[in-house]
Amino acid sequence: MQQHLVVWGDIGTDRKALITIELKEEIGKVIYHAFPQEMVTKTLQDELFSVWKNGGECTFPEDTLKWVIDSHEENWLPEGMTLHKPGILINAQRQWQKMVMRKSNFLLFTEKVDLLKIELDSLKSFDEQLWNNAKTTWDDILKSKKENLLSWQDADALKVDINKIFDGLKAFKRINTEHNFEESRSLLKLYEKQIKECREALVYPKEWNNIFDRLKNIQSEVKKDHLIFKHKKILFNQLDIVFKDLRNYRQVDQVHHLEDRIKGLHTVIQGLQHGIDQDIESYEHQVQKMKHYTRGKMTDEEIEEQFKHLKEKAHGRQKKIKSIKKTIGQLEKKLEATKTTPTESTAKKKKPKSNKPRTKQKPEQTTNTLTEATKLDSQANDVLPSKDNEE
Repeated sequence: MQQHLVVWGDIGTDRKALITIELKEEIGKVIYHAFPQEMVTKTLQDELFSVWKNGGECTFPEDTLKWVIDSHEENWLPEGMTLHKPGILINAQRQWQKMVMRKSNFLLFTEKVDLLKIELDSLKSFDEQLWNNAKTTWDDILKSKKENLLSWQDADALKVDINKIFDGLKAFKRINTEHNFEESRSLLKLYEKQIKECREALVYPKEWNNIFDRLKNIQSEVKKDHLIFKHKKILFNQLDIVFKDLRNYRQVDQVHHLEDRIKGLHTVIQGLQHGIDQDIESYEHQVQKMKHYTRGKMTDEEIEEQFKHLKEKAHGRQKKIKSIKKTIGQLEKKLEATKTTPTESTAKKKKPKSNKPRTKQKPEQTTNTLTEATKLDSQANDVLPSKDNEE
């Protein structure tokens, strides 16, 4: 956020001046310097607007007019000073007050976390009250961050310290209540809440990668954390269900994507075939028309040579249709594999061998790579415009 402003204004009685405004958030002050118009040179003006305003260093003369205003005051404008563009200060004041408020909240939370650290250092056994206080403090930090009352950088810095406190308390808890059922049940609810959040977010495809990583992290933490076997089994079953749902979501999404691509390519083929029919019809019409008008003055070969570009255009489209059909075959093969792979994988886990005959693949389906299929698909998309088909 910009903390330096340079504006024109008046000081005193209609005395025009170039005014600088600086927020010192660490001391909670707003500092003004004013340069009367007769003192402002092009060098000074360029230095203030180009360097100082953008955060650069600039040394002001000792005799420069100066005002200091408390940033907590409602009116930041010094008495006797007016700005030609007061909206600049009003907007800056709003932003600066938010920044000052966020910094003030950060210092307040820092003090709370420091007190929690002191209490943790004096512990000899697990303290439930300290755990609750740390949890309440962290909830307040998250709430402030969500309400934009705390910057995410400061929230992350506090998270590091609060995590150390939780780690220290967890260590005491593991030592003092190694087989405590209530502790295990508390952790169970915490992980179940996290798993539920992952399950609810499955409807957002953009979050699938994050959900997978989060599930893996939860799985790893459940293995390491102090939970009784019964609770671990419950969590692992829930994780398996969400992993399976995520896999199904991805499979359905990929199937729909492949089906849409195949459908689009068939549409392209229809357009190309229509263009071929028009080209052939136009070629035959032009040849017959020319034969009628020339009345034997031109040979059939000469007439056909004159309109061979129509046949060449139709031939080119035939090549593109052949290439697109090849792409469709590859995509259909991939679609079939996408639909059958999870079922076959599940069957292998349950039965050593399956007596059901495998579905025979079409002979024309080849084993070209996905990269080649993508290139052919892109080539097919190049022929989507159909202006040539109207010739």
